[in-house]
Amino acid sequence: MTLKRIKKIGYVSIGLFYGTCLGIIGTVVGFFVFLLSLISYPFLSQAAKFSISPIIGLLLMVFIPVGVFIIGFIEGLIGAFFCNIALSITKGLELEIE
Repeated sequence: MTLKRIKKIGYVSIGLFYGTCLGIIGTVVGFFVFLLSLISYPFLSQAAKFSISPIIGLLLMVFIPVGVFIIGFIEGLIGAFFCNIALSITKGLELEIE
């Protein structure tokens, strides 16, 4: 077993990783929003049918994961920036690798 020291984290790799994780969660949430719009559509009044139509649910199923991925990517960039500051102050992070 060897000890390795992490001194810097790549901004883009952390941004992509965090954005992808949140994008997967956003896909699940978007699917349930679409499913809810399909289930509730027959029970709505005429005025409410436009605001919660299955087409809007389908659009949200696409735009929720994309929007959450973008937000997660930006959060990952900011998080990696502060993590690199902390790593430079504390002289790195030791990991034990087999």
